[in-house]
Amino acid sequence: MCHGLVRETCKKYPKVIIFAKSHNLVSVQFMFRDIPNLEIVEGDDDIAKAFLREHPEMQAKLIGFGKLNWVTGAKLDIQFYEQAGLPIDKKYSEFKVVRDSEREEALFDKLVPEGVEDYIFLHHDPERHFGIKPEFLPDLPVVQPSPDETDCIFDYCKIIENASELHLIDSAFQHMTDLLSPYNGRKGQKLVIHRYARQHLFNNAKQELERLLRSEVGDVIQGFQGLGTTTYADFEVTDWHLQRGRDLYLSYGYTSEKDMKEVTTESIEAPTRQKEWEILV
Repeated sequence: MCHGLVRETCKKYPKVIIFAKSHNLVSVQFMFRDIPNLEIVEGDDDIAKAFLREHPEMQAKLIGFGKLNWVTGAKLDIQFYEQAGLPIDKKYSEFKVVRDSEREEALFDKLVPEGVEDYIFLHHDPERHFGIKPEFLPDLPVVQPSPDETDCIFDYCKIIENASELHLIDSAFQHMTDLLSPYNGRKGQKLVIHRYARQHLFNNAKQELERLLRSEVGDVIQGFQGLGTTTYADFEVTDWHLQRGRDLYLSYGYTSEKDMKEVTTESIEAPTRQKEWEILV
């Protein structure tokens, strides 16, 4: 998601340092290996904060969830790029990965059964309760990523581009797929995001928005249960706030229980994006 942001930043400074968590390190190193002035340090948020405390002379740009505006409902990627002072179209125009066709071909030959042309690429995480419902899947052979096969997400590019259908939760695989050139993908390929799979996050977003509003009105907001105007003390929660809350949930892939089986098709608006995703919420 922040790929273009990093590349654009590296154009402006002689040296840039970013941090990558251990499970993402190999993929991050791979996708930025053509940028000579970029250093990638393995570490989580605590390590990054400690590094900055030890190097107060360094200019730091903090971008992430801690600086999100939970009230406006602006989408996650848009807010990240706004935090960096960049337009969202840089997410697409600056995307570049030097691919390794030999690695992609080797993984394709290993995971896609010989002679099979029609298959689905499935990415979900049932162990963490982010599971895709079987009834939403076609009767086709299934290819799934596994950390036992490779720790580089880009090794799956050929498998993804040649699949009949992609069925993904909202994750790194979905974001990478969205950034791959639409001209490389299989003609007529069906792209599906199963957002209901991360339903529990709906409550987290709701609680955060309630917390922010409660800090102003001194009471818990209950107005999400229906439209209308609800007044708490001297603060008025209007239709505008309620709609922004709903926009927020949808923008992050959160949805309400009653909409679990609704199917929509979203033509995503961005200057260079040319893919359409079917969204199951």
